[in-house]
Amino acid sequence: MHGWGVLCGLWVVPASDAAHPWGVSICPGYAIGPYGDEIELIQPVLVDIEDSLWYKPSQFAAVAVQRDIAVIAVCYQDWLGDLELMPGAACECSDPDYVEARTGDGYRAGVLWPKPVLRQEAESLPSRGAAAAEMCRPESPPCPPCPDSPWVLLASIILPQRGVPITAAMIDNGFRSIL
Repeated sequence: MHGWGVLCGLWVVPASDAAHPWGVSICPGYAIGPYGDEIELIQPVLVDIEDSLWYKPSQFAAVAVQRDIAVIAVCYQDWLGDLELMPGAACECSDPDYVEARTGDGYRAGVLWPKPVLRQEAESLPSRGAAAAEMCRPESPPCPPCPDSPWVLLASIILPQRGVPITAAMIDNGFRSIL
């Protein structure tokens, strides 16, 4: 196994919850993060895109595609356990000192907002066919550098108007980072 991305599962589907029309569920699955961290979801996770709208960058007029797109992603994140009394603390009447007892493996699921592509940038992007032809060289391609972001991309979603529920047709699971 080489690289990083989704190993199995982690499909993004509509949440089908009237209280969260822009909610999606990430199905259970397993991925390796770009820095080698294991990410495991053992039960479905609800992500409500409306909760992340305030993170969304402002759009500007020269955007090539006027549709709003959200990207659902997961990344590795430690979690801290319960607090315990600090060992070797002095015996006195003041407040005791506590420290985190354990650190565990976890994940964070969220919404990323892709940078809008300007019309002139869109015209200069290489086609996918050109990139695929480069992969057919006889020698092995070098390992790509580690990305700046720890996120594993799962799906892109074309957002409907506010209040209109997200459907399966709006979700592109082919957008995912696959190992």
